[in-house]
Amino acid sequence: MAVDGVYDQEFLEDAGDSAEGAYITFPGVAPGKLAGRGAEWARAYGARFGSEPGTYAAYGYEATRVALTAIDRAGRPDRAAVRDALLATRGYDGVLGRWSFDQNGDTTLSTVSGRQVRRGRFDEANAVVLNAR
Repeated sequence: MAVDGVYDQEFLEDAGDSAEGAYITFPGVAPGKLAGRGAEWARAYGARFGSEPGTYAAYGYEATRVALTAIDRAGRPDRAAVRDALLATRGYDGVLGRWSFDQNGDTTLSTVSGRQVRRGRFDEANAVVLNAR
């Protein structure tokens, strides 16, 4: 089983009754809370693989797509050219929404989500998604 930090079934099992009422934050959006193209991607993933994508699956998918696009844009097998093409990514419209790399190489993505542990489970129905900017 992949471990996704505190937002993971193993946390609930290890913490037992002590987890009840805990507030859990995640620096992104869980697959079940993705919107637009992200929700379409999560549905297609479920249909293809017969399970819900893992917590970080959309982020891995997006990173791979951006890297492959940068390799194509670089046009040659040159590390510096690929890096420059990657960092020049602006207005990328993917499964996480529209985002860019800033001048420091950080993404402009700023969503976080939070949920509470209720009755031994993460309360996904009442999870919130917030923009941290």
